[in-house]
Amino acid sequence: SDDEAKLWRETVTAAREYLLGVSIELERRRVAEAEPDNIRRNLELAAYFTQCELQPPHMQIALRSAIGVFAKVNNHAHAARFAKRLLELKPDPKIVAQVSNGSLVVVNVSDSNPAHES
Repeated sequence: SDDEAKLWRETVTAAREYLLGVSIELERRRVAEAEPDNIRRNLELAAYFTQCELQPPHMQIALRSAIGVFAKVNNHAHAARFAKRLLELKPDPKIVAQVSNGSLVVVNVSDSNPAHES
């Protein structure tokens, strides 16, 4: 039936997005360990992971990872963008507190100084 076909298409699409996301994150971790000087590639892969169509709890993980990776190299403009996207997902209050104590400072800094390094 049409409903079953639609459900299968949605399931296959979701599986594809998760497979892509996990593959990207595994490659990012490999690059971070095997090629620690390849910061640009590490940042690219962290950003790509946030573009996968994941369920909100999983997207929060991807965004938190990207915030950490970008903040670590003082790329505050992009870290702030990821922090804003994370807060738009209305995460658990504990996550909001973590962002407020750490990454929200990045948001405030980047609002006054949008330049970044990478």
